Amino acid sequence: MILLAFMFFFDLSSQSSVTPPDFAFPKTVEKNSRLMLAKAEKEKDDVGILRALLNLELAQVAIDINDVDKSLEEIRNVADKMTTPQGKAMAKLLEANILDAVYMSDRYLYDSREIPETEYSDTCTLWSGEQFRNRIVSLCNGVTAYFK
Repeated sequence: MILLAFMFFFDLSSQSSVTPPDFAFPKTVEKNSRLMLAKAEKEKDDVGILRALLNLELAQVAIDINDVDKSLEEIRNVADKMTTPQGKAMAKLLEANILDAVYMSDRYLYDSREIPETEYSDTCTLWSGEQFRNRIVSLCNGVTAYFK
């Protein structure tokens, strides 16, 4: 469902001039994505911001999987700069999707943790399964607020 939302938002069929990044060289992709992100932010181009952000986060995770919290923070910071409700909603969905991937990568470990729901660590890999689920649901519910 999230993939369909991205495809709809980006309208990939009309963006045939976009060259896909070569993730065999993640540091190059990261550098180019930062330049693309700065340009898109300056032009207030939410689609360009999301495209650059997605490439940037994929490259950063390819370089160091432990940077997921840094990536999530960057997504939140960039989302605050977006101008359209659709852009803000897609950023929330991107954050929820990343959290879901982290949770699913070691679901048994996260589900076995008994941590009070209100004690969120700054590092998501220290959360319990319930904390992951609550944050993901909260982000998805937050998306609907942009379309009321």
